[in-house]
Amino acid sequence: MSMKRLPSVCGVVASVAVAATASADLEISEVFIGLAGPDGTEDWVELTNTGISTLNFAAGDLFYDDESASIIDGGALPAFTLDPGESVVVIPGLDPADVAGALSEFDAVWGPGINILTTDGGGGLSQNGDAVFILDSGGSTVDTFAYTDLDALPLGFDPAATFDVAQGGGASVLGVGGAYESNEFFNDNIGTAPDFLVTIIGSPGVIPEPGTLALLGLGAAAMGLRRRR
Repeated sequence: MSMKRLPSVCGVVASVAVAATASADLEISEVFIGLAGPDGTEDWVELTNTGISTLNFAAGDLFYDDESASIIDGGALPAFTLDPGESVVVIPGLDPADVAGALSEFDAVWGPGINILTTDGGGGLSQNGDAVFILDSGGSTVDTFAYTDLDALPLGFDPAATFDVAQGGGASVLGVGGAYESNEFFNDNIGTAPDFLVTIIGSPGVIPEPGTLALLGLGAAAMGLRRRR
């Protein structure tokens, strides 16, 4: 498992008890499950600290898995720290040899400077319906997000969109919750001739505007935070 651009916890500051308490403020805020045809990036899940205190997690405090919701089948997250309102993207199910390529692809599509964690377990997300689970080290659910078959969803694949869980779980909308248009990438399934290029609407790594933070329960302590890009 690997980690990119995110400061790790200094020393063992996240005991099991502290991690269990802190995880109540850790929420799934965005999910990307790929497209019909080339995806641009691996599947990813964004986690956001919706509390008013900094969250510190040691390696193995948290696990990612899909609908099987198992820490045995899932991937352990490395150590990470999130300030109030801060987000991190998790790219799961990567072989160590594939991490560098996955990070490079993500930067090319969404731009550099976004905090990213990777795991070597947990598997990808199906377009035929699936679920995302963040679990603690005892296997209890910290947060989860489920979706149905893409054919039943109004995602509008031109351009495609991520699931904006923080805005109710529907498709991300340009300009809402900090959502922006990704860089173009090749997709010969939904792209248009002659170049077959597509973009995605999403907000990975974006810190919501103060009004949105208040709705997430951050209150006045988080006022003034903006997007981190």
